[in-house]
Amino acid sequence: MSRRAELRATRDHIDILTRMSARLINGQRELTREQSLEFGRALSDIAERLERAADVLARLMQLSNPSTTLQNVHLTPREMEIFGYLADGQTNGEIASRCWVSENTIKFHLKNIFRKLGIRDRGQAMMVAKGLRHSISNAETGDGFVG
Repeated sequence: MSRRAELRATRDHIDILTRMSARLINGQRELTREQSLEFGRALSDIAERLERAADVLARLMQLSNPSTTLQNVHLTPREMEIFGYLADGQTNGEIASRCWVSENTIKFHLKNIFRKLGIRDRGQAMMVAKGLRHSISNAETGDGFVG
């Protein structure tokens, strides 16, 4: 799957989750069978992507910092999202704007990410984040090392 197709699929899944969540928030008590299936597929795909991302991240961290205990590294979905924006080279202010939180909240998350991954600075974090994104893209096209 090309990077563009991957982004489109991710946006589609986010749209599905947003739509279904809005329906439930606005009083719809149940989803139709079709909606439930669509919702389940979107959740399943996102969970699969997060699992692949965690595996690639563990491998990258082993290469960049062998002393990190990878079994204990668990990034939250929000931390993974912020880590992705970091790979794009976005500033704390830009990330905060995209996540609808304050810059201090982003700094807090980045500090936790750095601590969990044994990362020394933003430069190393960006390098690992870009490597993670590249490895996931290659894995989806069959060119990566994730199996």
